[in-house]
Amino acid sequence: MSANAGSGLKGNRDVTDTEGDYSIYPHMDGIKSSMSWKLGCYGERGALSKDMIGSLAEQFDLPTKLVRELSVFLGNCLNNDDDIAINLTEV
Repeated sequence: MSANAGSGLKGNRDVTDTEGDYSIYPHMDGIKSSMSWKLGCYGERGALSKDMIGSLAEQFDLPTKLVRELSVFLGNCLNNDDDIAINLTEV
């Protein structure tokens, strides 16, 4: 017996898209998380430590100044000190 037998739902072939639902649901199986981002007040020091900044600059051959600026931008995105509502989604 089908799970939808008493629900009044039709089979997949009988259902038509009448409402234009264009939702996207990320498929997270097999995706490894290397670090969790914590909300906080990072200010001008940025979200990354000096060691992380140095490692990223070396690994990706980027200027250290650029990685420091990106760290500040990342910290601004993770800010929870102001009256700012943010919606973080892992993609």
